Amino acid sequence: MINKVEINKTDYLLISSLLILSFSPLLSDVLKFIILLALTSMLLVSKIDIVKSKLLILFSMYLLIGITILVEMLDSTNNFSELYIYLPISLLLGLLITEYYPEHVFLKIIENIVYWIAIFSLFGLITITIYPSLINILPSYEYYGTVHKTAYLFNILLNQDGGYISRITGIAWEPGVFQLLLNLSLYNYLKENKKYSIFKLLVYIVSIFLTKSTIGLFIMFLILLIMVKKSKEIRYIIIILLLFLFKPLSEEIMFQVENKLNGSYSFNIRIEPLINAMKYGVDHFFGIGNSRYNSIYSQLNLGSFDSFSQLFLRYGYLFTLLVICLILKNKNMFSIIILITFSSQTIWFLPFITPFYFYSFNRTR
Repeated sequence: MINKVEINKTDYLLISSLLILSFSPLLSDVLKFIILLALTSMLLVSKIDIVKSKLLILFSMYLLIGITILVEMLDSTNNFSELYIYLPISLLLGLLITEYYPEHVFLKIIENIVYWIAIFSLFGLITITIYPSLINILPSYEYYGTVHKTAYLFNILLNQDGGYISRITGIAWEPGVFQLLLNLSLYNYLKENKKYSIFKLLVYIVSIFLTKSTIGLFIMFLILLIMVKKSKEIRYIIIILLLFLFKPLSEEIMFQVENKLNGSYSFNIRIEPLINAMKYGVDHFFGIGNSRYNSIYSQLNLGSFDSFSQLFLRYGYLFTLLVICLILKNKNMFSIIILITFSSQTIWFLPFITPFYFYSFNRTR
C-alpha cells in the first residue's frame, strides 16, 4: 500500500482514468469496457494481499447477481445484458482499489484532481458567459439522444433552442453527478487540514452552488454545519463566505423550492418512475434483471433517476440491502454523501462508487 508521501504521477493517472471512466459522457460503451478491463488488469498483477472478508463480500454479490440472472433466464427470453459483465468487473476493480489505496489516499488524490477540474470549469463558464459565441467552435457530443458541447474537462449542456445552460457539469454528464465529486472533495479538504485557503474554499463552494443541484446544495450545507464545530477558523470562514453569497444562495434556494420540490414538473418526472419501479419490484424478491428491465422500463415508466429503486427493481431485496449496509458500514460522512446522492442519481454500478462497498473491511482505518 501507499501513503500520502508516496502519491506519484502513476497514481494520479490511474485515478483520473477511473474518474473519466465513471463520469465522462464522451466515451463509448466499448471504450469504457476497455478502460475498465485495463485498470482491473493493472491492479490484478500488482502484489497485493486481499483481505478475506472482502473476497467473501465480493462472492456474495456475485452469487446474488447470478441468482438474478438465473431467475431472469427462467422467466423470460430476453437477450443477455452487458451490465451483467460490467458490474462484476466494476465490483472487482473497486475491491482492488481499496487494497492498493487506503481510503484517505484515495480521497486525497480525488480531491486534488477535482479541485483543478473545478477551476477549469469555473473559468470555462465565465468565458462562455462573456463570449457565448465561443461555444460554436467547441466539439460536440451526443448523450442519450441530446447534443451538447465539450471542452473535455468542462462539458456544456445545451437547451432545446441550442443555448447553453449556465450550470457547472465538470467532466460529468450532469451537474447533479458532478456535485458528488465536489462535495466529497470539500469535505475531505475540511476534514484533513487545520489551515484553509479562502480561495480553495471559494472554488468548491461556488462550484457546488453553480451546479444548481438541489441535492448538491443540501449536502454542502450539511457539510458546512458539521464542520462548523471543528474550529473557530472554519466558523469565521463560513460566516464570511455565507455573507458574501447570501443573496445568490437565498435566490437559488427559493428557485429550488419553487421549481424542483413537491408539485413541480421536475419533481413529478422523478417521483412517478420511482414509485412505479418500487411497486413493480415488490413482487420480485431477486429482482427482474437487467435485460427484462431494458425491455419494459419505457412503456411502464420504470426509468427512475435514483440508485435505490434501480437496485431494488433490477437485483431485488437482498442485493439492495447489502449495498446499503456496505456503504453505511464505513460510518463516515463520505458514506452519507454517497447515499444522499443515490437518492437522485443512478450511480450504484460506477467503478468510482464500488470501492466504498469494501473500504470498511480494510485492516487499518
